[in-house]
Amino acid sequence: MFRKRDLNRGVRNISLFLFFTTSLISVHTFGQKKDCTELIGSISNRSDLTLKFQAINCIEFTCLGIDSLFASNDSVTLDQAKIICNLLSQRNCTSSKIFLKYSEQVVLKEPTYNALFNLAKRYSKLDSLNKAYLFFTRAQKIARLEEQKSDCFLGIAKLLEKQKHYEKAKEFGELAAELNSLNQESFVFLAELFEKAISFCEFKSELTQCGMYLIIAKLYQKAGLNKVRDTYIVKSKIDELLKTATIQNNQTIKIACFIHKEIALRK
Repeated sequence: MFRKRDLNRGVRNISLFLFFTTSLISVHTFGQKKDCTELIGSISNRSDLTLKFQAINCIEFTCLGIDSLFASNDSVTLDQAKIICNLLSQRNCTSSKIFLKYSEQVVLKEPTYNALFNLAKRYSKLDSLNKAYLFFTRAQKIARLEEQKSDCFLGIAKLLEKQKHYEKAKEFGELAAELNSLNQESFVFLAELFEKAISFCEFKSELTQCGMYLIIAKLYQKAGLNKVRDTYIVKSKIDELLKTATIQNNQTIKIACFIHKEIALRK
């Protein structure tokens, strides 16, 4: 218990240290702070950068309000961009235009895998697909670990699915799974992608539908979701089809559409 309290106290001390350090750097970088009440009603997007920076700290200015203040094309240094991003992050304004703008400035000058990957994920959530693709690609190029590359390829696969490029989405999803067999999310992504194929590829044959559900079942098994796997085994109706001799055990079929797989019909 004492160790836990000491640990918590240490974490609080570090947080306070970082807060005060950021504040000191901010004052040094942008100038003397002005009271929030003095800013309200007087600040505009034409105000100087010092006042705009100070507005970030004022709860009276929302994330959208801060975006409007920085509507003009302000030129900031790398250190200033870092401070602005840090403070906007503390305000939970990580989806704001100004946060993304200065995050790009920082990451392009000092690229790291985590920074590139996180920025790509933010753009993906905002459906800025081209930007997301750009930063996933850059993150993948400097990734040192196969797991990191796998995460990037999965991110790209999801972007391609949103654009309805299903065959390419499948290729990148399979690449993500191949690079990291422990990336359960990649197997789930492929399973859900193939589930969609059953509806829009119009597989009318019972054999093809059975094969598709068996493929999906295997993917869920690889993801460690055995209960979901069993659900798709039931959906495949393989027991019924074997019993009625509609199919033979281990009978092989080819599945077209964007799937392009051959599967043996067995549990």
